[in-house]
Amino acid sequence: MRPEHWLYTIPLRLRSVFRWGQADQELDDEMRDHLERATEEYVAKGMAPEEARRRARLDLGGVEKVKEECRDARRVNWIQDLIQDLRFGLRMLRGSPGFTLLAVLCLTLGIGVNTSIFTVLDFTLLRLLPVREPDQMTILSRAGNAEISYADYVEYRDRSQAFAGLAASLPTESSLEVNDETHLAAAEAVSGNYSETMGLPTTLGRWFTDENEPVAVLSYDAWRRFFDSDPRVLGKRVRSESQWYTVIGVAPPQFTGINTPIETEIWVPLRVWTRQYPNAQAHLLDRSHPWPTVMVFGRLRAHIASSEAAANLNAIDGLIRRENPTVSKAATVPLTLEIIRGAPSPVTRRGTVPFVTLLFLVVGIVLLIACVNVGNLLLARGVARERELSVRAALGASKERLLRQLLLETMLLSLLGTGGGLLLGDWTNRLLNPQIGLDLFGNVSGTNPRN
Repeated sequence: MRPEHWLYTIPLRLRSVFRWGQADQELDDEMRDHLERATEEYVAKGMAPEEARRRARLDLGGVEKVKEECRDARRVNWIQDLIQDLRFGLRMLRGSPGFTLLAVLCLTLGIGVNTSIFTVLDFTLLRLLPVREPDQMTILSRAGNAEISYADYVEYRDRSQAFAGLAASLPTESSLEVNDETHLAAAEAVSGNYSETMGLPTTLGRWFTDENEPVAVLSYDAWRRFFDSDPRVLGKRVRSESQWYTVIGVAPPQFTGINTPIETEIWVPLRVWTRQYPNAQAHLLDRSHPWPTVMVFGRLRAHIASSEAAANLNAIDGLIRRENPTVSKAATVPLTLEIIRGAPSPVTRRGTVPFVTLLFLVVGIVLLIACVNVGNLLLARGVARERELSVRAALGASKERLLRQLLLETMLLSLLGTGGGLLLGDWTNRLLNPQIGLDLFGNVSGTNPRN
């Protein structure tokens, strides 16, 4: 077929797909017109009208056969057949509501619980931070312990050349008082370069850059829940624990802090936060008795490997130990760097692996049982429909067409079960994630002064 002819037939083919009723009506009109013309020619030759009509039909070779050949010539007949098979499958499922409901329920439960548990796995072990170039974000730790003294953090930040930035964070349980109402909240007391190191924009306002500025940034969810997404929230005052802060920004909706899956609701400057605890101010720069300790995050410079950055940090760490011989022996363990995936703390990730593995085994068995149950239901239904399929085959339906209809019917059943499973998984995630977060991560940092 020449290209120009192929292009000429595109509108006809599209119309045959999207307006197949009109196309069939036009085909019927053409067949009728052709028969009438042929009949008139035979009548003009002296034949009786009935005989002329019969000869015209014989010459055509069968009206329905010619119509099928015309449809096949459009090369879209398979689309019409597919649509018909889909409609037939929907009618069959609707005609057996008990079977359909039971099969969809089995699939919904199996897929839903697996979706929910995989979401937990994604949160805790797989997901990169929702920040700029997340594959360059690392966390510092010693023997799997992510707690670093603030004094060491300052030295690493000022001396290291392997990082574009090093930031400190202190996740803590807190409170948030808004309009004389106090709510439990997760907070982070962070260094002034936190947003720059993470590469974080804001939905409203700005991030703070001074650790001595009594200001705060709210999470997007806290802004939505406590302030009804009021764009005039900037400049309002909120209280966290015993201190008041002026709201200067709202974080982007995709960023919920570094204490996954607990969602941080307020970020405050670290040094301002320590003012409410005299011991925290006194020991913040004390290497012999450091308290509170912080989590340290670093953004690698371009073309710097994490092993190279770790070697640089350990060289700096060795200098610090020689300059400060009174530091604890625990601080002499070499530093390690890891790309942040899921929960930042290595201790948290190691602790969750057995728990999540057990959950996966359990929900995997649930999914297997669901699949076996649905398979048995389909087998029983197939036996019940054996006579129907035999009759349809005897009437001329091909094996390929029958198989396609059965596969499409099963596919529709799977889609219904998948949709229900995704809805169930989303609902269980909303219900269980906060509790899972409290159970698994409530004591990750170990730095809350009230503990």
